[in-house]
This record gives sequence, structure tokens and C-alpha cells, in this order.
Amino acid sequence: MYPAVLSGEGIRRRLGISKNSATLLKRRLQLFLSDLIPSVKELMARDIKDTWKYKMLPANRDLTSLVKGKPVLQMDTVALFSATQRSNGGRKRHKHTGQTASIYLSDQVAKEKGKYQIGTLCHTIGIKQGAVILDSIPDQKFRSVKPL
Repeated sequence: MYPAVLSGEGIRRRLGISKNSATLLKRRLQLFLSDLIPSVKELMARDIKDTWKYKMLPANRDLTSLVKGKPVLQMDTVALFSATQRSNGGRKRHKHTGQTASIYLSDQVAKEKGKYQIGTLCHTIGIKQGAVILDSIPDQKFRSVKPL
């Protein structure tokens, strides 16, 4: 089903170009589209404000019928490529807790492998059947998420 994720290999097959050209094209498209994020955020905000102008939703009841067919902003955070305790050499991570713990290696393993962060904490902002914006964040604290 489209629009679906298109990998560098998919671009290579469809256009009949080399792997390096496909990777370069994909990176350039990603950079181009990342420049559009502020415009997309503005369009999403305008759509929500126009739809929900002067409307208060009732508390403590099912809102399904009231929000049907209307844009509703949804936000979530997910750890991508997380470090399991197995990849950490069986050692627990004491420095970080919660969801951020899974993207960092323990200090001892990080020293051995020469890297510390092996994952990304990704914050998603989206509207059902609409735009989705992905952003990398260092943690789930208010000061990190609020600007998004």
C-alpha cells in the first residue's frame, strides 16, 4: 500500500541506477523533505485550529462520535534500534532509566565497543490519514518535547 517506505534498494530497482546513486538520491530527498517540516507543521496546526475552533470536548465520556472524520493530533515516542541486555554483555544500564535506557550501552560495554549511543529516541507527531513528522529527541523531558 502506498505511500510506503521506499528503501535505497527499491529506488535502485525502480530507476535502474547504481546502488551509490540510489543512496545519494534517497539522502537528497530526505534533506529536501526535512526542509518542508516547518511548513507541514504549520498546515497541521491550521487544520486543527480551523476544525476545533471554539469547541470544548466533554470530559469523562466516549468521544468517538465527536471526533469522527476530524483531525486529531497524536504524539508518541519510540526507541529505534534499542540495546538489549544481551547486546550490553549482560550488564544493566544504571545511568539511564525508562525508555532512554534502551538506546545507550552501559559504560563498560561502550568503552569496549567505542560507542555509547546505539539507538535513537524518535518522537512522532501525526494526524490520522494525514501528515506524520518524526523527530529525534535526547529524552522525554518537557523541555525536549514542547518545542516540537
